[in-house]
Amino acid sequence: MMPPLNRKGIWHPSATYVFLFTFIASVQLSSTFAPSFRHNGHATFRGTKSNVHLQSLKSRPLMAATHRIESTDDGPSDSLVHTLTIDNFDGASDDPIVIQTGKIGRQAAGAVTLTRGETVIYATASRDKDPKESIDFLPLSVEYQERFSSVGQTSGGYNKRDGRPAEHEILTCRLIDRPLRPLIANGWKHETQLLSWVLSYDNKRSSDTMAIIANSAALWLSDVPLIKPVAAATVGLIDGELVVNPTNEVCIK
Repeated sequence: MMPPLNRKGIWHPSATYVFLFTFIASVQLSSTFAPSFRHNGHATFRGTKSNVHLQSLKSRPLMAATHRIESTDDGPSDSLVHTLTIDNFDGASDDPIVIQTGKIGRQAAGAVTLTRGETVIYATASRDKDPKESIDFLPLSVEYQERFSSVGQTSGGYNKRDGRPAEHEILTCRLIDRPLRPLIANGWKHETQLLSWVLSYDNKRSSDTMAIIANSAALWLSDVPLIKPVAAATVGLIDGELVVNPTNEVCIK
């Protein structure tokens, strides 16, 4: 049985009746991407204002995550390309998360590709050269786009090629914006843009949490004063147990 898809052929949690909620896990990343996770102890159900305490629910045991960092000189003009590979990110031994920077998007303040399985997300962080002294708010804009080509489709018509942002794409932009905006230092008045595209999608897991991680990594690599990066996970409540980053097949059961 195939999971429900949105109009671009990409599965999204809002398309199911499974109780899913997302918690933001704070991640301390050094300049070499060394990860250390910690969570805030509660989770908020998507679409509601109710909280559930994790201590009162059972969770499946997870294997400890491990990581490795590789640097090669196969970038443009023999420049360095840095690759972080995180194994057992959510307790699953398959499909590690691979974050790479230095190969594409080198003119952006920060750019990464995040790969898990056959899903590839490209995220960039850019900022204006001069600050806008007349404003009294953080000029941060976030865009997230799921391309038809990521699932091997092409919509007919020039204006319909990718179309206007779908509702779930707008909601994903908000998921990216909400945890990152408060972590940018007060007084930052440079116009800042976070852009991300789903270049490839394998229909195995939701891509919104991966987009949060990719944008956080791109912003952390840039010169935007981010206090600390974040990571995200989707948690499913299945048969009374908490399951971290469940696959689409598990979510529709």
